[in-house]
Amino acid sequence: MKTLVLGAWSALCGITLAGCAADSRNASFGDDLSDPQTPARGSADLPQWLAAGYYRSWHCEAAPHAGRPPSPHGTTRICNNDALHGAAAGVGEFPAGAAAVKEIFNGESVAVHAVSLRVTTGQGGDGWYWFEGDASHASGNASGVPGCTGCHEQAARDYDRAASLIETAVAAKPDTRLRDNGVEMRARAREMEAKLGMEQRWIEYLRDLQSNGDYGNWSAPPYDLYREQRR
Repeated sequence: MKTLVLGAWSALCGITLAGCAADSRNASFGDDLSDPQTPARGSADLPQWLAAGYYRSWHCEAAPHAGRPPSPHGTTRICNNDALHGAAAGVGEFPAGAAAVKEIFNGESVAVHAVSLRVTTGQGGDGWYWFEGDASHASGNASGVPGCTGCHEQAARDYDRAASLIETAVAAKPDTRLRDNGVEMRARAREMEAKLGMEQRWIEYLRDLQSNGDYGNWSAPPYDLYREQRR
């Protein structure tokens, strides 16, 4: 199963409670609290929807694991709804209604949830609703939250989709400048994928150093330092 990772290499990718600015407004968007496939938006409604446990019957990772780069979340487990799961192996935009719930752990227990829901297509990060928190504290809680989209909109898949749209337009009506933009978009997607691979290898190296206790020249455990710098 290909699990959704909405994001790529980015020093801006601090999607923490501080990254998505706290927002206690919009307690409810009037969504159906009993819809098992669609998170009900709002600082009051979404914690209720999460507590009902609908997402646990989604396509979930088997067990919690260390956060994937460049996520600073630590130990997490991700669940994708049917719409997202069905589109994850394809190309282009994720459909409206695609959603993911990330459980963020503190020790053995889930401390908070991060939720993303595709509300509309064709608007990049602005087409997604973002939330992170619990019943007592909501961060983001809106569409197009800068602290969230600053990371997620950089996904290589989004650039591939933009390049495909440009290529389709150029095929219908040749335009040199537009064609060059499409080439640049495609190249940027490949560059981002390469950087993400490099970042993953760096993280594995830091984890090995820390687990082996072989970091005498470091000011602190190296992987812990890495995670702190990403907050």
